[in-house]
Amino acid sequence: MDEASILVLGVVGLAVVAIVVTGLQSRQRRALAEQVDEVEGERAEPGAVVRWGHCQEWVEHTVYQGNNAVRRGKWEPFTFVEIQATQHGPPMRPSTLPRALRSLAQALDREHTTLYDDRIRALVKTDLRDEERRILFLFNVLRGPVDEVFTRLVALSKRPGFGYFVLSQALEHLAEVPGVEALARRVEAEAPVPLRLQAAIILGEADRALDLALKPEAPPTLAWKAVERFGEALAALGDRVLRALCTLDDETGQRARTHLRTLPVARAVEVLTPMVETEGGLLALTLLLELAPEAAQPRVRRLASQPNPERRVGVLVLLHTFDPEAAEAGLCAVVADFDGDARTQAIRALGRLGTERTVPILRRLADEGGVPAEDAEAALVEVRERLSQRPVGALALADHAPAGGLSLQATAEREAEGT
Repeated sequence: MDEASILVLGVVGLAVVAIVVTGLQSRQRRALAEQVDEVEGERAEPGAVVRWGHCQEWVEHTVYQGNNAVRRGKWEPFTFVEIQATQHGPPMRPSTLPRALRSLAQALDREHTTLYDDRIRALVKTDLRDEERRILFLFNVLRGPVDEVFTRLVALSKRPGFGYFVLSQALEHLAEVPGVEALARRVEAEAPVPLRLQAAIILGEADRALDLALKPEAPPTLAWKAVERFGEALAALGDRVLRALCTLDDETGQRARTHLRTLPVARAVEVLTPMVETEGGLLALTLLLELAPEAAQPRVRRLASQPNPERRVGVLVLLHTFDPEAAEAGLCAVVADFDGDARTQAIRALGRLGTERTVPILRRLADEGGVPAEDAEAALVEVRERLSQRPVGALALADHAPAGGLSLQATAEREAEGT
């Protein structure tokens, strides 16, 4: 028998083995799939039955053999809980629901949950009762008719252990749906502040909503919803909420900052001043410079020498708006005294803002090589391009500065001589 024949027989043999193994695995899966779950208990629900127990699930994972990825799996034991409809009805499909209900159903779904036409099954990943509560909630959202969903959810919220869980999710996703008021009225006085605030907004209780929005536990974004709902001035919510909203990097933050600009200057200064020493200090200083320059400039000068070099660079950029020479000197000092991100930020700031006074130190850094050299070279290009738009004397002065750099005073004197 020649080598070609042997090779063909080998390939055929491997194919036969693969078919046999696949068939055995498939038969094993079918055999286990046909096994009845080990049901530990069940109870009746309106129009359904809930059962829980143990099962076997086929779990696949990828392993690598050299450069080849191979899918392998095995049967593993799990605890399960499922709810089965006992009344005939259309298949439960989130895609058939109105948008708000669909959003709520998606929030209640999990990767380990399987949705069938008439039942929902979940593998227990945390606590059995938590999973049971979740799929029962989901079942009540998915089962028809849609116009009775609030009746079902109100009934569910009255059950022990379901109240806050049902109400918080439903009020968040169904706030704009007619009929949600029935759920909002279920929120009790001892409920958490965010939940009570949601309910007050939905029920149109302006005084209670604004009172709750002032509490420290109230999320700033929810407080803003109270403002939008009742058309009250944002200042009525107090400085804490206004400061928190101003720092948000989204549409809400932008609206809050726009509102802040409409306040009297003294009021804006009152709100922003305490923020100067916090994480939002740079934003506060920027707004203060815009709204009250005379009040902001002394604070900017003071913070321009703060010990945190990254924050110092940000403040020096603000200082450049009214004292460019001092700002450039400060940025050059950061470049000389610090490494890492602070130095990189300072070099880039010099590229954006620097003048002929900063050319010597940028040129020296570019000539020395190392990590900062590329940033320094790019910054030097930016400065030269900007200087090229100025009188020739200024550019010539920068080009003929000593390689070691001039002091700011000496540079200024030579520039004066040239002019």
